[in-house]
Amino acid sequence: MNDQKGGNDIVFGRNDEFWRKMRRLCANHILISKRVRSHQAIRHNEISRLVRSIAACPSGSFINLSEELLNLSNNITAFSKLDFCRLKLDRVADKILREHKAKLGSKASNDEVEDLTDALLKIQDVGTLPFPLSDNHIKAVVNDTMFAGSESSSRAMKWAMSELVRHPAAMKKVHREVRKAFNDGVEQKEESLLRGKLTYLQKVVKETLRLHPPSKCVLTKLQSQQTISKLG
Repeated sequence: MNDQKGGNDIVFGRNDEFWRKMRRLCANHILISKRVRSHQAIRHNEISRLVRSIAACPSGSFINLSEELLNLSNNITAFSKLDFCRLKLDRVADKILREHKAKLGSKASNDEVEDLTDALLKIQDVGTLPFPLSDNHIKAVVNDTMFAGSESSSRAMKWAMSELVRHPAAMKKVHREVRKAFNDGVEQKEESLLRGKLTYLQKVVKETLRLHPPSKCVLTKLQSQQTISKLG
């Protein structure tokens, strides 16, 4: 996969100077709390849409929650317009890049929430990095985000739901806390919910991530030189 991206991505890139700079770029300019907070309206709209969709289902009917949670993650990361099954990764990233370049500079773009691709294009335009940020670099980061962002988030939510089903007492505590926080259906802002109102739910999320890490790739480090002798 790294060869297909020309060594430009972060997830499968080589641990060299370029990789460290790209990683620092994402940590300092992209994956920051201010940018996460700026997407609050998107999260609110997509979660509300999912809740309304589930509430509209007839009593006794079934819903594929795994599929719905994956769609939710994709929608929040702003990739809902694309069909991943029919488009190759590079074509998907090309389409995203073209749409965002066309949007930049237009009057309509001023009212829209800046997403990951917008931020990378602005950094590319300013040119203050110690290395040139090419379109291929941006596409590689976008591809990483598609899978590292959407798939891992939906997987974590599915594991959290599964663990709560297995532990009814914890499920009851979460239900009670959520109902109290929303005060019988009154909508709450994200900041107020995270400010001490859903402490038990946050513990459930952290424990889920501890038990079921979203990423299957665990990097190991050799602490000392070891010699394994033949057995028998």
